[in-house]
Amino acid sequence: MPSSHLMKEFTKDSLKVKVYDSEQEMGRASAECVASAILGLRDKDEINVILSTARSQEAMFHVLEERDLPWEKINVFHVDEYIGLPVGDEHRLSHQLLGFFFLGKKFKDTFFMDPLAQDTGAECKRYEALLRGHGLDISLLGIGDNGHLAFNEPDVADFNDPVWVKKVKIDDTSKNQLFNHKNYSSLAEVPDCAYTVTLPALMSAPRVICTVPFKTKAEAAKNAVFGEIKEKCPASIMRRHTDATLFLDADSASLFSD
Repeated sequence: MPSSHLMKEFTKDSLKVKVYDSEQEMGRASAECVASAILGLRDKDEINVILSTARSQEAMFHVLEERDLPWEKINVFHVDEYIGLPVGDEHRLSHQLLGFFFLGKKFKDTFFMDPLAQDTGAECKRYEALLRGHGLDISLLGIGDNGHLAFNEPDVADFNDPVWVKKVKIDDTSKNQLFNHKNYSSLAEVPDCAYTVTLPALMSAPRVICTVPFKTKAEAAKNAVFGEIKEKCPASIMRRHTDATLFLDADSASLFSD
């Protein structure tokens, strides 16, 4: 990649930050980082990757899915899922992932949370057991407009959460984000609750790669990188991780001072 596309790079605490001049260049650089991380694990029998489905990840996904990777060794986990959506609902995050990206890729396995589980507590425990049993290798994340990672909203985020999966209420900022990104045609359609993989689980992966475009995320990106490392900006926890990289575009980094 021509170096001119990389506008700025620095390290804040332990977090590596890279700023690119466009969403496309950011996505390309992030995808190359992800591909390199996966290829570095190709001698393993399986590679466990947890990821999110969001508009912010599209530029990265589109590049990544074209790479020649050991897809047959990759187990896919998901960071969150809405509760209550019926089978076949296109808003299910698992459906959005495999219905629009990685078409034709033969993963070793895919592990998703069940939106229709009768016992949500039992479903949280089931998914936690899967995560702990496999062990995550790579977390692919995005940051919400309110600074959340997955659906660890600021009012429920816990850096020392005793569980790895929990049921949460989706806050109004996140609902507005989903509506503004055309995920839903009205705010009333956005589900009230979701499962989320918690912060300790997301940070348990030896490698964390976070991809964050858009002007709407500028305040959250600034707080994550330069604010206090506290639950009021859940994404700030990445600054404590030993190998985390944050990819931004010019819009999401627009509030950074020179």
